[in-house]
Amino acid sequence: MSFIQIVMMASFSFLLSSCLFSKDQAASIVAAVEASRYLYVASGRVSGATGCYGGGVTTSGASAANTIVRYNLSSGTFDKVIVDYSLSNDIPISIKEYNSKYLLVLVENTGGRRVDLVEKSTGSRSSFFVNGTALSGVVRDFKILSDNTLLISKSTAVEKVATPNVRLTVSGAPYINAPGGACATSTTLITSVAELPGGKLLFAHSAVSPNNKIGMVSQLGYSVVGDCLTTQVAPVATSLPTSMLVHSTGPLLVSYGSTTATSNAIYAYDVDETANTISNATSAYSTNTVINGPSAMTEDTKTGDVYIANATSSYN
Repeated sequence: MSFIQIVMMASFSFLLSSCLFSKDQAASIVAAVEASRYLYVASGRVSGATGCYGGGVTTSGASAANTIVRYNLSSGTFDKVIVDYSLSNDIPISIKEYNSKYLLVLVENTGGRRVDLVEKSTGSRSSFFVNGTALSGVVRDFKILSDNTLLISKSTAVEKVATPNVRLTVSGAPYINAPGGACATSTTLITSVAELPGGKLLFAHSAVSPNNKIGMVSQLGYSVVGDCLTTQVAPVATSLPTSMLVHSTGPLLVSYGSTTATSNAIYAYDVDETANTISNATSAYSTNTVINGPSAMTEDTKTGDVYIANATSSYN
């Protein structure tokens, strides 16, 4: 998969996009394509089962700043803090670019889980989605789907939601809930979700082998065993999938974190929605002195570059 350039950002050179920028523990990163181009980084403090997840690695815990900051993509230098969530005791877990003006932010807070709409220039924010039933578990990741709904991982299930505060269920249950067949058992730590070009859905599950896997389900969600279309186990038993990215050139990129250093890597897969297959696992980047406890990935669609955040405390 040599046509994909994996970009890492260390210090002020473009070598490592870490989970720890000046003690900001990044749960998610997003590269914006605009006149002045920036990389947005959301921190997520680890507290018990919440925060930045990198495959069980040791993280910086309470020293994370719980902020959204941005870096200048031309120089790699820190630009400014967009919003400081520590003031409201919130944990920004995942961010996505909503449009040229706004970001969407998935917020973990047992007393007020939600999705915020944040203005890039001012940091002003308002609630975009609030639903106690849909967000009843620890939130992990979300994607904006092609129909403008949101697919949200809450660790033990996946919810599909629409605004204003509409929860879209499958037979009264979360959109992907306790999937059976080859997709079982996948209900302990659903770390990431993704949408394929044809609309079918992917989820990543981190658990002891053989349940460290990627699952594909119907675009209508999961209701019966037949809705589980295929799975792909991790390339190494000690690798735990932490994030997924469907690259604009075609392949599915999956980041794997692990307390075993050599099991930290980025893999590329071929996905066939007609045949329902996830195949040809290829190591796209495996230098574990750079990628260690990867927690999030994002593509700069202008260049095809992929930015990767690390959760490991020693890889800031």
